[in-house]
Amino acid sequence: MKRRTPRDKPRTHRPDLLWFLGLTALAWLHRLAFMLSNRDRAWPFTIFYEGDAETFYDHARAILSGSLYDAGIPFHPPAFPHLLAFIHSIVGAGAPDSSVPYIAVKCIMAVFGSLPVGLIYLIVKPYLGRTVALVTAGLCLYNFGLYIIGISAVSEAFYLTLMLASLLWWSRRFPHPLAAAYTIKNFKTDGRRRGLLVEGFFLGALLGLMTLTRAEGLLVALILWGVGVAGAYGWKPDGKPRSLRPALLPWAMIALGFLLALTPWTLRNRSNLENFNRRNSRVMAEPLPTFVPLTTYGPINFALANNPKADGGFSRAALPSNNNLTTLDLRDPEHLRFYRHGYSIGFEFMKDHPGDFLKLLLRKWGLYFEALKLGWTQWDYPGGLTGLRRPVDLFVPHSYAAVWLQIPWAVLGLALMLKLGVPARRWAYCILLLTLAGLVVTGAYFGYARQGVLMLPLWFSCIALALVWLISRIIAWRGAFHGIPDAPAPRLLRILGVVALLLLLLEGWGATTDRNYIATGTTLPGQTLLNRDAVLYLTPEE
Repeated sequence: MKRRTPRDKPRTHRPDLLWFLGLTALAWLHRLAFMLSNRDRAWPFTIFYEGDAETFYDHARAILSGSLYDAGIPFHPPAFPHLLAFIHSIVGAGAPDSSVPYIAVKCIMAVFGSLPVGLIYLIVKPYLGRTVALVTAGLCLYNFGLYIIGISAVSEAFYLTLMLASLLWWSRRFPHPLAAAYTIKNFKTDGRRRGLLVEGFFLGALLGLMTLTRAEGLLVALILWGVGVAGAYGWKPDGKPRSLRPALLPWAMIALGFLLALTPWTLRNRSNLENFNRRNSRVMAEPLPTFVPLTTYGPINFALANNPKADGGFSRAALPSNNNLTTLDLRDPEHLRFYRHGYSIGFEFMKDHPGDFLKLLLRKWGLYFEALKLGWTQWDYPGGLTGLRRPVDLFVPHSYAAVWLQIPWAVLGLALMLKLGVPARRWAYCILLLTLAGLVVTGAYFGYARQGVLMLPLWFSCIALALVWLISRIIAWRGAFHGIPDAPAPRLLRILGVVALLLLLLEGWGATTDRNYIATGTTLPGQTLLNRDAVLYLTPEE
Protein backbone atom coordinates (compact mmCIF):
# COMPACT_ATOMS: atom_id res chain seq x y z
CA MET A 1 0.00 0.00 0.00
CA LYS A 2 1.41 3.38 -0.92
CA ARG A 3 0.54 6.93 -1.73
CA ARG A 4 1.84 8.73 -4.75
CA THR A 5 4.06 11.44 -3.37
CA PRO A 6 4.98 14.75 -4.98
CA ARG A 7 8.42 15.32 -6.40
CA ASP A 8 11.11 16.74 -4.16
CA LYS A 9 11.31 19.80 -6.40
CA PRO A 10 9.09 22.47 -4.84
CA ARG A 11 6.13 23.61 -6.90
CA THR A 12 4.40 26.95 -6.96
CA HIS A 13 2.01 27.58 -4.09
CA ARG A 14 -0.45 29.55 -6.25
CA PRO A 15 -2.90 26.64 -6.78
CA ASP A 16 -2.96 26.00 -3.03
CA LEU A 17 -3.66 29.67 -2.33
CA LEU A 18 -6.51 29.66 -4.84
CA TRP A 19 -7.96 26.51 -3.30
CA PHE A 20 -7.68 28.08 0.15
CA LEU A 21 -9.48 31.24 -0.94
CA GLY A 22 -12.14 29.35 -2.90
CA LEU A 23 -12.92 26.90 -0.11
CA THR A 24 -13.05 29.68 2.48
CA ALA A 25 -15.38 31.80 0.33
CA LEU A 26 -17.68 28.84 -0.37
CA ALA A 27 -17.76 27.97 3.33
CA TRP A 28 -18.71 31.57 4.15
CA LEU A 29 -21.66 31.47 1.74
CA HIS A 30 -22.94 28.26 3.30
CA ARG A 31 -22.62 29.66 6.81
CA LEU A 32 -24.56 32.74 5.77
CA ALA A 33 -27.26 30.51 4.27
CA PHE A 34 -27.46 28.56 7.53
CA MET A 35 -27.74 31.76 9.54
CA LEU A 36 -30.52 33.13 7.32
CA SER A 37 -32.45 29.85 7.33
CA ASN A 38 -33.51 30.22 10.99
CA ARG A 39 -35.65 32.86 12.71
CA ASP A 40 -32.93 33.44 15.29
CA ARG A 41 -30.86 35.25 12.66
CA ALA A 42 -31.23 38.61 14.44
CA TRP A 43 -30.69 37.21 17.93
CA PRO A 44 -27.40 37.85 19.73
CA PHE A 45 -26.85 34.07 19.68
CA THR A 46 -28.18 31.05 17.79
CA ILE A 47 -30.75 28.78 19.42
CA PHE A 48 -28.39 25.89 18.71
CA TYR A 49 -25.65 27.34 20.90
CA GLU A 50 -25.85 30.11 23.45
CA GLY A 51 -22.86 29.14 25.59
CA ASP A 52 -21.02 32.16 26.97
CA ALA A 53 -22.46 34.54 24.36
CA GLU A 54 -23.97 36.84 26.99
CA THR A 55 -20.72 36.93 28.96
CA PHE A 56 -18.67 37.78 25.88
CA TYR A 57 -21.20 40.41 24.83
CA ASP A 58 -21.17 42.11 28.24
CA HIS A 59 -17.37 41.95 28.37
CA ALA A 60 -17.08 43.51 24.90
CA ARG A 61 -19.49 46.30 25.85
CA ALA A 62 -17.49 46.95 29.03
CA ILE A 63 -14.31 47.26 26.95
CA LEU A 64 -15.99 49.79 24.66
CA SER A 65 -17.27 51.80 27.62
CA GLY A 66 -13.86 51.76 29.32
CA SER A 67 -15.11 50.01 32.46
CA LEU A 68 -13.87 46.93 34.29
CA TYR A 69 -15.75 43.70 33.69
CA ASP A 70 -16.30 41.33 36.63
CA ALA A 71 -14.56 43.89 38.87
CA GLY A 72 -11.34 43.15 37.00
CA ILE A 73 -11.26 39.46 37.99
CA PRO A 74 -10.11 37.46 34.92
CA PHE A 75 -12.73 34.71 34.86
CA HIS A 76 -12.34 34.36 31.08
CA PRO A 77 -9.41 34.81 28.67
CA PRO A 78 -9.35 38.27 27.09
CA ALA A 79 -8.69 37.78 23.37
CA PHE A 80 -12.20 37.05 22.12
CA PRO A 81 -13.99 39.81 24.09
CA HIS A 82 -11.51 42.31 22.62
CA LEU A 83 -12.10 40.90 19.13
CA LEU A 84 -15.86 41.14 19.65
CA ALA A 85 -15.51 44.73 20.87
CA PHE A 86 -13.57 45.52 17.67
CA ILE A 87 -16.30 43.88 15.55
CA HIS A 88 -18.95 45.92 17.36
CA SER A 89 -17.00 49.08 16.61
CA ILE A 90 -16.64 48.39 12.88
CA VAL A 91 -20.37 47.64 12.47
CA GLY A 92 -21.28 50.98 14.00
CA ALA A 93 -21.87 49.91 17.60
CA GLY A 94 -18.71 51.29 19.17
CA ALA A 95 -20.47 53.79 21.42
CA PRO A 96 -21.44 52.42 24.87
CA ASP A 97 -25.17 53.00 24.28
CA SER A 98 -25.23 51.79 20.66
CA SER A 99 -27.61 49.10 19.44
CA VAL A 100 -25.67 46.13 18.07
CA PRO A 101 -26.67 44.85 14.58
CA TYR A 102 -26.40 41.13 15.33
CA ILE A 103 -26.76 39.97 11.73
CA ALA A 104 -23.74 42.05 10.74
CA VAL A 105 -21.78 40.64 13.69
CA LYS A 106 -22.68 37.09 12.66
CA CYS A 107 -21.63 37.77 9.06
CA ILE A 108 -18.17 38.78 10.29
CA MET A 109 -17.99 35.86 12.70
CA ALA A 110 -18.81 33.60 9.75
CA VAL A 111 -15.49 34.65 8.19
CA PHE A 112 -13.65 33.22 11.19
CA GLY A 113 -15.92 30.18 11.00
CA SER A 114 -14.97 29.67 7.34
CA LEU A 115 -11.19 30.04 7.55
CA PRO A 116 -10.70 26.58 9.15
CA VAL A 117 -12.07 24.99 5.96
CA GLY A 118 -9.31 26.51 3.84
CA LEU A 119 -6.67 26.03 6.54
CA ILE A 120 -7.32 22.30 6.96
CA TYR A 121 -6.85 21.89 3.21
CA LEU A 122 -3.42 23.56 3.41
CA ILE A 123 -2.43 21.49 6.46
CA VAL A 124 -3.47 18.08 5.12
CA LYS A 125 -2.23 18.49 1.54
CA PRO A 126 1.52 17.84 2.08
CA TYR A 127 0.78 14.93 4.42
CA LEU A 128 -1.90 13.08 2.44
CA GLY A 129 -2.10 14.73 -0.97
CA ARG A 130 -4.46 17.20 -2.60
CA THR A 131 -7.25 14.69 -3.21
CA VAL A 132 -7.60 13.75 0.45
CA ALA A 133 -7.14 17.40 1.48
CA LEU A 134 -10.04 18.48 -0.74
CA VAL A 135 -12.34 15.77 0.61
CA THR A 136 -11.35 16.73 4.17
CA ALA A 137 -12.17 20.37 3.47
CA GLY A 138 -15.49 19.34 1.93
CA LEU A 139 -16.49 17.38 5.03
CA CYS A 140 -15.65 20.45 7.13
CA LEU A 141 -17.37 22.85 4.77
CA TYR A 142 -20.82 21.28 5.16
CA ASN A 143 -20.62 20.03 8.77
CA PHE A 144 -23.53 21.16 10.94
CA GLY A 145 -21.42 21.50 14.10
CA LEU A 146 -18.94 23.75 12.31
CA TYR A 147 -21.92 25.70 10.94
CA ILE A 148 -23.09 26.34 14.51
CA ILE A 149 -19.80 27.59 15.93
CA GLY A 150 -19.08 29.37 12.66
CA ILE A 151 -21.85 31.95 13.08
CA SER A 152 -21.93 32.22 16.88
CA ALA A 153 -20.47 35.20 18.74
CA VAL A 154 -18.47 32.90 20.99
CA SER A 155 -14.78 32.02 21.05
CA GLU A 156 -14.70 28.58 19.37
CA ALA A 157 -14.47 29.68 15.72
CA PHE A 158 -11.73 32.22 16.42
CA TYR A 159 -9.86 29.67 18.55
CA LEU A 160 -10.12 26.98 15.86
CA THR A 161 -8.78 29.41 13.25
CA LEU A 162 -5.80 30.26 15.48
CA MET A 163 -5.14 26.61 16.31
CA LEU A 164 -5.14 25.51 12.67
CA ALA A 165 -3.06 28.52 11.60
CA SER A 166 -0.51 27.63 14.28
CA LEU A 167 -0.54 23.98 13.22
CA LEU A 168 -0.02 24.99 9.57
CA TRP A 169 2.92 27.25 10.39
CA TRP A 170 4.43 24.69 12.77
CA SER A 171 4.11 21.81 10.30
CA ARG A 172 5.38 23.67 7.22
CA ARG A 173 8.14 25.97 8.45
CA PHE A 174 9.98 24.23 11.30
CA PRO A 175 12.12 21.08 11.27
CA HIS A 176 10.83 18.53 13.77
CA PRO A 177 9.81 14.83 13.75
CA LEU A 178 6.21 15.54 12.66
CA ALA A 179 6.97 18.18 10.02
CA ALA A 180 5.15 18.00 6.69
CA ALA A 181 8.44 18.17 4.74
CA TYR A 182 9.69 14.71 3.96
CA THR A 183 13.35 15.30 4.78
CA ILE A 184 15.41 18.03 6.43
CA LYS A 185 16.68 19.22 3.05
CA ASN A 186 13.17 20.40 2.16
CA PHE A 187 13.64 23.29 4.60
CA LYS A 188 15.23 26.36 3.10
CA THR A 189 16.72 27.44 6.40
CA ASP A 190 17.61 26.09 9.82
CA GLY A 191 18.13 27.39 13.34
CA ARG A 192 21.30 29.28 12.35
CA ARG A 193 19.40 31.54 10.01
CA ARG A 194 17.75 34.71 11.23
CA GLY A 195 14.58 34.10 9.21
CA LEU A 196 13.55 31.01 11.14
CA LEU A 197 14.24 32.72 14.46
CA VAL A 198 11.95 35.59 13.52
CA GLU A 199 9.30 33.12 12.38
CA GLY A 200 9.70 31.29 15.67
CA PHE A 201 9.03 34.46 17.63
CA PHE A 202 5.85 35.19 15.69
CA LEU A 203 4.66 31.58 15.93
CA GLY A 204 5.11 31.85 19.70
CA ALA A 205 3.05 35.04 19.71
CA LEU A 206 0.35 33.29 17.66
CA LEU A 207 0.29 30.39 20.12
CA GLY A 208 0.04 32.95 22.92
CA LEU A 209 -2.94 34.61 21.23
CA MET A 210 -4.56 31.18 20.84
CA THR A 211 -4.08 30.52 24.57
CA LEU A 212 -5.48 33.96 25.42
CA THR A 213 -8.58 32.97 23.44
CA ARG A 214 -9.25 29.66 25.17
CA ALA A 215 -7.20 28.39 28.10
CA GLU A 216 -6.98 24.82 26.72
CA GLY A 217 -4.77 26.29 24.01
CA LEU A 218 -1.98 26.16 26.59
CA LEU A 219 -1.84 22.36 26.34
CA VAL A 220 -1.87 22.48 22.53
CA ALA A 221 0.97 25.02 22.57
CA LEU A 222 2.98 22.86 24.98
CA ILE A 223 2.52 19.80 22.75
CA LEU A 224 3.66 21.57 19.58
CA TRP A 225 6.60 23.15 21.39
CA GLY A 226 7.46 19.89 23.15
CA VAL A 227 7.60 17.95 19.87
CA GLY A 228 10.05 20.51 18.52
CA VAL A 229 12.27 20.49 21.60
CA ALA A 230 12.26 16.69 21.77
CA GLY A 231 13.17 16.59 18.10
CA ALA A 232 16.04 19.00 18.64
CA TYR A 233 17.48 16.60 21.23
CA GLY A 234 16.83 13.26 19.59
CA TRP A 235 15.70 13.56 15.99
CA LYS A 236 18.26 12.69 13.32
CA PRO A 237 16.81 13.48 9.90
CA ASP A 238 18.42 11.41 7.16
CA GLY A 239 20.34 9.64 9.94
CA LYS A 240 22.59 12.65 10.49
CA PRO A 241 22.83 14.25 13.94
CA ARG A 242 22.42 18.01 14.26
CA SER A 243 24.21 20.47 16.48
CA LEU A 244 22.02 21.00 19.56
CA ARG A 245 22.30 24.76 20.00
CA PRO A 246 21.09 25.86 16.54
CA ALA A 247 18.42 23.16 16.65
CA LEU A 248 17.02 24.59 19.90
CA LEU A 249 17.17 28.27 18.93
CA PRO A 250 13.86 28.40 17.00
CA TRP A 251 12.04 26.74 19.89
CA ALA A 252 13.59 29.17 22.35
CA MET A 253 12.25 32.01 20.22
CA ILE A 254 8.81 30.37 20.15
CA ALA A 255 8.85 30.22 23.95
CA LEU A 256 9.93 33.87 24.11
CA GLY A 257 7.16 35.01 21.77
CA PHE A 258 4.61 33.00 23.74
CA LEU A 259 5.64 34.45 27.10
CA LEU A 260 5.72 38.00 25.79
CA ALA A 261 2.20 37.57 24.40
CA LEU A 262 0.94 36.65 27.87
CA THR A 263 2.91 39.30 29.77
CA PRO A 264 0.60 42.35 29.33
CA TRP A 265 -2.44 40.37 30.46
CA THR A 266 -0.52 38.96 33.44
CA LEU A 267 0.57 42.44 34.55
CA ARG A 268 -2.94 43.82 34.10
CA ASN A 269 -4.36 40.99 36.22
CA ARG A 270 -1.84 41.59 38.99
CA SER A 271 -2.76 45.26 39.22
CA ASN A 272 -6.53 44.69 39.15
CA LEU A 273 -6.44 41.81 41.63
CA GLU A 274 -4.29 43.77 44.08
CA ASN A 275 -6.83 46.60 43.92
CA PHE A 276 -9.69 44.13 44.38
CA ASN A 277 -8.01 42.60 47.43
CA ARG A 278 -7.52 46.03 49.00
CA ARG A 279 -11.14 47.02 48.43
CA ASN A 280 -12.53 43.77 49.83
CA SER A 281 -10.02 42.87 52.54
CA ARG A 282 -12.66 43.18 55.27
CA VAL A 283 -15.33 41.02 53.62
CA MET A 284 -13.22 38.14 52.26
CA ALA A 285 -11.72 35.33 54.32
CA GLU A 286 -8.47 35.39 52.30
CA PRO A 287 -7.11 37.43 49.39
CA LEU A 288 -7.26 36.32 45.77
CA PRO A 289 -4.01 35.18 44.13
CA THR A 290 -2.53 37.96 42.02
CA PHE A 291 -0.34 35.98 39.62
CA VAL A 292 -2.78 34.97 36.86
CA PRO A 293 -1.28 34.51 33.37
CA LEU A 294 -4.60 33.34 31.88
CA THR A 295 -7.74 32.96 33.98
CA THR A 296 -8.82 32.27 37.54
CA TYR A 297 -11.66 29.86 36.78
CA GLY A 298 -9.47 26.75 36.63
CA PRO A 299 -9.72 25.71 40.31
CA ILE A 300 -13.45 26.33 40.73
CA ASN A 301 -14.33 24.59 37.46
CA PHE A 302 -12.12 21.65 38.45
CA ALA A 303 -14.00 21.31 41.74
CA LEU A 304 -17.43 21.66 40.10
CA ALA A 305 -16.48 19.08 37.46
CA ASN A 306 -15.12 16.48 39.90
CA ASN A 307 -17.38 15.78 42.86
CA PRO A 308 -20.13 13.33 43.86
CA LYS A 309 -22.85 15.54 42.31
CA ALA A 310 -21.10 15.97 38.94
CA ASP A 311 -22.75 14.40 35.88
CA GLY A 312 -20.02 15.08 33.31
CA GLY A 313 -21.47 18.29 31.90
CA PHE A 314 -21.49 21.82 33.25
CA SER A 315 -23.26 22.17 36.59
CA ARG A 316 -23.11 24.41 39.66
CA ALA A 317 -24.91 21.81 41.79
CA ALA A 318 -21.85 21.17 43.97
CA LEU A 319 -21.24 24.84 44.74
CA PRO A 320 -22.12 25.24 48.44
CA SER A 321 -23.36 28.45 49.95
CA ASN A 322 -24.11 29.81 53.38
CA ASN A 323 -26.43 32.37 51.78
CA ASN A 324 -28.32 30.07 49.36
CA LEU A 325 -26.75 31.84 46.39
CA THR A 326 -26.76 30.21 42.95
CA THR A 327 -24.15 32.54 41.43
CA LEU A 328 -20.55 33.01 42.47
CA ASP A 329 -19.99 35.47 45.32
CA LEU A 330 -16.42 35.65 46.58
CA ARG A 331 -17.61 37.17 49.85
CA ASP A 332 -19.15 33.79 50.66
CA PRO A 333 -16.42 31.73 52.44
CA GLU A 334 -17.55 28.50 50.75
CA HIS A 335 -17.49 30.08 47.30
CA LEU A 336 -14.07 31.53 48.01
CA ARG A 337 -12.83 28.10 49.10
CA PHE A 338 -13.92 26.58 45.79
CA TYR A 339 -12.39 29.52 43.91
CA ARG A 340 -9.01 29.29 45.65
CA HIS A 341 -8.70 25.61 46.55
CA GLY A 342 -10.76 23.91 43.87
CA TYR A 343 -7.92 21.69 42.68
CA SER A 344 -7.44 20.14 46.13
CA ILE A 345 -11.22 19.62 46.39
CA GLY A 346 -11.34 17.85 43.02
CA PHE A 347 -8.26 15.71 43.64
CA GLU A 348 -9.64 14.67 47.02
CA PHE A 349 -12.76 13.34 45.28
CA MET A 350 -10.61 11.42 42.77
CA LYS A 351 -8.52 9.90 45.56
CA ASP A 352 -11.45 8.94 47.79
CA HIS A 353 -13.80 7.75 45.02
CA PRO A 354 -11.67 6.29 42.18
CA GLY A 355 -14.50 4.13 40.84
CA ASP A 356 -16.95 7.02 40.71
CA PHE A 357 -14.33 9.22 39.07
CA LEU A 358 -13.69 6.59 36.37
CA LYS A 359 -17.41 6.47 35.56
CA LEU A 360 -17.49 10.27 35.51
CA LEU A 361 -14.46 10.36 33.21
CA LEU A 362 -16.11 8.01 30.73
CA ARG A 363 -19.25 10.14 30.86
CA LYS A 364 -17.24 13.28 30.07
CA TRP A 365 -15.53 11.59 27.13
CA GLY A 366 -18.90 10.37 25.88
CA LEU A 367 -20.14 13.97 25.80
CA TYR A 368 -16.93 15.00 24.01
CA PHE A 369 -17.43 12.43 21.24
CA GLU A 370 -21.08 13.43 20.83
CA ALA A 371 -19.65 15.89 18.32
CA LEU A 372 -19.78 12.92 15.94
CA LYS A 373 -23.60 12.93 16.18
CA LEU A 374 -23.62 16.13 14.12
CA GLY A 375 -24.13 15.61 10.41
CA TRP A 376 -23.98 17.81 7.32
CA THR A 377 -25.83 20.68 5.66
CA GLN A 378 -28.27 23.01 7.41
CA TRP A 379 -30.65 20.05 7.84
CA ASP A 380 -28.04 18.14 9.87
CA TYR A 381 -28.33 15.03 7.74
CA PRO A 382 -28.48 12.19 8.85
CA GLY A 383 -28.91 13.16 12.52
CA GLY A 384 -31.76 15.60 12.03
CA LEU A 385 -32.83 18.76 13.83
CA THR A 386 -34.56 17.18 16.82
CA GLY A 387 -32.29 16.95 19.83
CA LEU A 388 -31.06 18.68 22.94
CA ARG A 389 -28.75 21.44 24.12
CA ARG A 390 -26.93 20.87 27.39
CA PRO A 391 -25.85 23.77 29.62
CA VAL A 392 -23.12 25.92 28.04
CA ASP A 393 -22.93 23.47 25.12
CA LEU A 394 -24.21 23.25 21.59
CA PHE A 395 -27.08 21.28 20.10
CA VAL A 396 -26.69 17.57 19.34
CA PRO A 397 -29.40 15.43 17.72
CA HIS A 398 -30.97 12.45 19.45
CA SER A 399 -30.01 10.21 16.52
CA TYR A 400 -26.70 8.32 16.49
CA ALA A 401 -26.85 7.76 12.73
CA ALA A 402 -23.89 10.06 12.00
CA VAL A 403 -21.80 8.37 14.72
CA TRP A 404 -22.16 4.91 13.21
CA LEU A 405 -21.57 6.40 9.77
CA GLN A 406 -18.31 8.11 10.74
CA ILE A 407 -16.53 5.89 13.27
CA PRO A 408 -15.76 2.93 10.94
CA TRP A 409 -14.37 5.26 8.28
CA ALA A 410 -12.33 7.23 10.81
CA VAL A 411 -10.80 4.06 12.27
CA LEU A 412 -10.01 2.71 8.80
CA GLY A 413 -8.47 6.03 7.77
CA LEU A 414 -6.29 6.19 10.87
CA ALA A 415 -5.11 2.63 10.26
CA LEU A 416 -4.26 3.53 6.66
CA MET A 417 -2.25 6.55 7.82
CA LEU A 418 -0.20 4.40 10.16
CA LYS A 419 0.44 1.91 7.35
CA LEU A 420 1.26 4.41 4.61
CA GLY A 421 4.56 6.27 4.24
CA VAL A 422 6.27 8.69 6.59
CA PRO A 423 4.20 11.85 5.86
CA ALA A 424 0.87 10.11 6.49
CA ARG A 425 2.18 8.48 9.64
CA ARG A 426 3.36 11.84 10.94
CA TRP A 427 -0.08 13.32 10.41
CA ALA A 428 -1.64 10.39 12.27
CA TYR A 429 0.59 11.17 15.24
CA CYS A 430 -0.48 14.84 15.09
CA ILE A 431 -4.14 13.80 15.20
CA LEU A 432 -3.55 11.42 18.10
CA LEU A 433 -1.60 13.99 20.12
CA LEU A 434 -4.17 16.76 19.68
CA THR A 435 -7.05 14.38 20.37
CA LEU A 436 -5.24 13.29 23.53
CA ALA A 437 -4.97 16.95 24.54
CA GLY A 438 -8.73 17.31 24.11
CA LEU A 439 -9.37 14.20 26.18
CA VAL A 440 -7.09 15.44 28.97
CA VAL A 441 -8.84 18.82 29.16
CA THR A 442 -12.27 17.16 28.99
CA GLY A 443 -11.33 14.61 31.64
CA ALA A 444 -10.10 17.32 33.99
CA TYR A 445 -13.04 19.68 33.55
CA PHE A 446 -16.46 19.42 31.89
CA GLY A 447 -17.51 17.24 28.98
CA TYR A 448 -18.73 19.29 26.02
CA ALA A 449 -19.69 18.30 22.48
CA ARG A 450 -18.38 21.71 21.39
CA GLN A 451 -14.89 20.61 22.48
CA GLY A 452 -15.16 17.63 20.14
CA VAL A 453 -16.33 19.87 17.30
CA LEU A 454 -12.95 21.63 17.46
CA MET A 455 -11.30 18.30 16.59
CA LEU A 456 -13.61 17.47 13.68
CA PRO A 457 -11.32 18.92 10.96
CA LEU A 458 -8.55 16.57 12.11
CA TRP A 459 -10.82 13.55 12.42
CA PHE A 460 -12.37 14.25 9.03
CA SER A 461 -8.97 13.76 7.39
CA CYS A 462 -9.11 10.13 8.55
CA ILE A 463 -12.56 9.69 7.00
CA ALA A 464 -11.44 11.41 3.81
CA LEU A 465 -8.41 9.13 3.42
CA ALA A 466 -10.56 6.03 3.87
CA LEU A 467 -13.10 7.25 1.30
CA VAL A 468 -10.44 8.15 -1.27
CA TRP A 469 -8.68 4.81 -0.69
CA LEU A 470 -11.91 2.86 -1.23
CA ILE A 471 -12.89 4.80 -4.35
CA SER A 472 -9.37 4.35 -5.76
CA ARG A 473 -9.64 0.62 -5.10
CA ILE A 474 -13.00 0.43 -6.86
CA ILE A 475 -11.71 2.36 -9.88
CA ALA A 476 -8.70 0.01 -10.10
CA TRP A 477 -10.85 -3.10 -9.59
CA ARG A 478 -9.84 -4.69 -12.89
CA GLY A 479 -6.37 -3.25 -13.07
CA ALA A 480 -3.33 -2.59 -10.92
CA PHE A 481 -3.80 -0.42 -7.83
CA HIS A 482 -1.23 2.37 -8.04
CA GLY A 483 -1.89 3.91 -4.67
CA ILE A 484 -3.93 6.81 -3.42
CA PRO A 485 -3.70 9.65 -5.97
CA ASP A 486 -1.95 12.78 -4.81
CA ALA A 487 -3.89 15.04 -7.18
CA PRO A 488 -7.54 14.52 -8.15
CA ALA A 489 -8.31 13.55 -11.73
CA PRO A 490 -9.98 16.25 -13.87
CA ARG A 491 -13.16 14.13 -14.03
CA LEU A 492 -13.31 13.99 -10.22
CA LEU A 493 -12.86 17.75 -10.00
CA ARG A 494 -15.75 18.28 -12.41
CA ILE A 495 -17.96 15.95 -10.37
CA LEU A 496 -17.03 17.71 -7.13
CA GLY A 497 -17.71 21.07 -8.76
CA VAL A 498 -21.20 20.00 -9.86
CA VAL A 499 -21.96 18.61 -6.38
CA ALA A 500 -20.74 21.85 -4.76
CA LEU A 501 -22.93 23.94 -7.08
CA LEU A 502 -26.01 21.81 -6.39
CA LEU A 503 -25.44 22.00 -2.63
CA LEU A 504 -25.00 25.77 -2.83
CA LEU A 505 -28.29 26.11 -4.70
CA LEU A 506 -30.02 23.77 -2.25
CA GLU A 507 -28.78 25.65 0.81
CA GLY A 508 -29.54 28.96 -0.87
CA TRP A 509 -33.14 27.78 -1.12
CA GLY A 510 -32.92 26.62 2.51
CA ALA A 511 -32.00 30.18 3.50
CA THR A 512 -35.54 31.23 2.52
CA THR A 513 -37.38 28.63 4.64
CA ASP A 514 -37.46 30.72 7.85
CA ARG A 515 -37.33 27.70 10.18
CA ASN A 516 -38.51 27.99 13.75
CA TYR A 517 -38.06 25.64 16.70
CA ILE A 518 -40.03 24.63 19.75
CA ALA A 519 -37.86 24.72 22.87
CA THR A 520 -38.84 22.88 26.04
CA GLY A 521 -37.09 22.43 29.34
CA THR A 522 -37.08 23.65 32.94
CA THR A 523 -38.37 27.14 33.69
CA LEU A 524 -36.72 29.46 36.17
CA PRO A 525 -38.53 29.74 39.53
CA GLY A 526 -41.32 32.32 39.34
CA GLN A 527 -40.64 33.02 35.64
CA THR A 528 -41.71 31.80 32.21
CA LEU A 529 -38.15 31.81 30.84
CA LEU A 530 -36.39 28.50 30.30
CA ASN A 531 -33.40 27.81 32.52
CA ARG A 532 -30.36 27.85 30.24
CA ASP A 533 -28.34 26.06 32.94
CA ALA A 534 -30.56 23.01 32.43
CA VAL A 535 -31.03 20.75 29.40
CA LEU A 536 -33.02 22.37 26.58
CA TYR A 537 -34.90 20.20 24.06
CA LEU A 538 -35.35 21.44 20.49
CA THR A 539 -37.84 20.32 17.86
CA PRO A 540 -38.46 21.97 14.46
CA GLU A 541 -41.84 23.70 14.30
CA GLU A 542 -44.07 22.14 11.67
